[in-house]
Amino acid sequence: MPLTDRQIKNAKPAAKAYKLADGRGFYLQVTPAGGKLLRLKYRIGNKEKLLSIGKYPFISLLEAREAAESACRLLAAGQDPGEAKKQAKQELIAALQNTFHNLAAEWYEHQRAGWTAGHATKVWRSFEADIRPALVHRQELKCTVREILLEHPPPLHAVLQKLIMQQI
Repeated sequence: MPLTDRQIKNAKPAAKAYKLADGRGFYLQVTPAGGKLLRLKYRIGNKEKLLSIGKYPFISLLEAREAAESACRLLAAGQDPGEAKKQAKQELIAALQNTFHNLAAEWYEHQRAGWTAGHATKVWRSFEADIRPALVHRQELKCTVREILLEHPPPLHAVLQKLIMQQI
């Protein structure tokens, strides 16, 4: 019999962790500390694996069932849902690390060797003061000079900023 929200809300912690089954490997695990974890147990090859879907009530029962169904579709296609989840997480981390600021820092380190110390300091200080606040969380491929100038009126050093940004 499938789980209901009422059953989950009424599930109380016990001395040992216990499970409330929903079906097809999907279940709720109630921990002694009172945590309610939605999980999917599955087999790939000869190995039994466990996919953590989320913590109730941060993820609803309906959302967790949809995630479990999605994982079952991946299994039917011969893919490991745990590996797919890890790969998606790594792609997200890589995308977050690819912000314009990180790209600019790499460019600065590469260019700095050919500059005097004073010029390098001036360029980075100018970047930090005028350019960075507008771009700190933007993705590198979604950023244009025109867009930035429309969003943020040009500072006194606009020409210098534009030259710096065009080199990045």
